[in-house]
Parts: sequence; C-alpha cells; structure tokens
Amino acid sequence: MASKNGHKEVIKLLLDFNALLKKNNKGFTFIDFAIKHKRIEAIKTIIAHSRWAEVMDLDSVLYKTPFIGIIQISSELGKMVMDRCIIKKYFNKDPKNMIVYYNFKYLNWTEERVSENGKYIYSPMKPMMVNFLTLCSVGSYSLVLFFILKIYYLISETC
Repeated sequence: MASKNGHKEVIKLLLDFNALLKKNNKGFTFIDFAIKHKRIEAIKTIIAHSRWAEVMDLDSVLYKTPFIGIIQISSELGKMVMDRCIIKKYFNKDPKNMIVYYNFKYLNWTEERVSENGKYIYSPMKPMMVNFLTLCSVGSYSLVLFFILKIYYLISETC
C-alpha cells in the first residue's frame, strides 16, 4: 500500500528494516505498484536506497523487470538507475587515477534467444526499441538512452 499510495517515508523505513520483498497473490511487487501509479518520488526513494539493486532484480509481472517500467514513465528515473550502475574505483585515492565500470545488467532483461538468419543471439533491446517514441516525448535523456540502447543492440546482433 505504501508504494501504491506514494508514501516514500514508509517505503524507506521498510527498506531500512530489511522488509522482505514479496509478491502479492497476483504476482505484483511493491515497485510494480509504484510504477503503475507513477509514484515518481517513491521510485526515487527506492533507487536512492542501499537496497536498490535488490529491488531492481525483482521480476515484474507487468514489465518483466522494474527498469523496463521505470523508463516507460520517466527518463529521469531511468537515468538515476543507470547512474547507480556506474562504479568508480580509485587508485591511491587519486581522482585522476581511476577505473570506471559500467554494469548494464538491467538493460539485459531477457534470456530469450531469437533466431535471425539462422543464428541464435541474445536480443534484450528489441522490446525497449518499441518505446522509443514514448521516451523521446519525455525528455532529452531518453534520446541519449535510446542511442546507447541502439548501439548496444547493434553490437549484440553482430556477436
């Protein structure tokens, strides 16, 4: 109920106290409700929380993964998730001497194999391409995200 009604303080408290992330009898998770009802501030609270990855790893009856639902309602939230996927490692605590890792696992939401030209490839980006027009109407970050996804899709097709 907290996520359905957008009670971000209650969501934070439940996450802080390690509440179990369960599905209801229809298979919906709390983030499904937040996305479905477009509770932007509640979703921001989830993404900002230390348990964000645990939530993002949940299966979604509505969207396959929460990330797919998130990018459908807000490019800003999609960017927040992708920003959380950037890991910086500094050498000798020197900001000029670092390695940046990009974890794109939330873009890779399906294990479904698709046959193209007799070759089996992983094709996680196709469902996201359908949402291009929706995303572009939301903001410029969506356009950038689209081109990143398109490049990723083209690379995966050639491998």
